[in-house]
Amino acid sequence: MIQAVREYSVRPFVATSAGGGGGQQRGFTLPLEPEAKVLSVHSRGGFVTVLALGEKRDVSGAVKREFRVYGTGEPIEPVPGKRLDYVGTFFTERTGQAWHVFELRPY
Repeated sequence: MIQAVREYSVRPFVATSAGGGGGQQRGFTLPLEPEAKVLSVHSRGGFVTVLALGEKRDVSGAVKREFRVYGTGEPIEPVPGKRLDYVGTFFTERTGQAWHVFELRPY
């Protein structure tokens, strides 16, 4: 199998929390192969950039994988039926604030 590192740049969405706490959730989805491995995350020009290792082929076998972004000190609410797998931390260029990226995965 031939593999390649792919780069994805996204702006996280902000939505009202489904947990009833009235908080906000930040996150994004990416079209990744189920077996693709996220290698790193960083901030560039206001975007979150994700580098992922997967098969070097068209992404027709890709699925939408869901990620959440939390700032240091923010509460992390559980998501029913899913676990949060830590992916990485990045710092915003303008403020230097730390953000932590987790992938939502089924139990």
